[in-house]
Amino acid sequence: IQGNVTSQCLVRITGKVEGNVSCDSLELENAEIRGQVTVKNQLLIRGESIVVGDLSGQMIEINGKVKGNITASGNLHLLPLAYVLGDMNTSGIQIDNGAVVFGRLNITSGSDSKVNFDPFTMD
Repeated sequence: IQGNVTSQCLVRITGKVEGNVSCDSLELENAEIRGQVTVKNQLLIRGESIVVGDLSGQMIEINGKVKGNITASGNLHLLPLAYVLGDMNTSGIQIDNGAVVFGRLNITSGSDSKVNFDPFTMD
């Protein structure tokens, strides 16, 4: 598909998309996406899937390759075949043995994303 994909429901992609994807939940199986992925609820990246673009969703599970920044308002789970090149922002994370990450990780809860603490002054 060349162009954006938008849906209010669950979307399953097994082919190639060159464009942004926006939906309620998304399952990728042996898919390739070149574009931003915005999911309201659950994002599952499986098989030989590759995403080149930023990801956002509530719960994100990765067992494929991602080149882009990831924002999970809930949990982020990197399975053994996950390969991530980009920064990750989440409120909870699980990283399985075998997963590879090149980037920064920021873990916050909804209430304490701004903490007034300077570890160098010990105040």
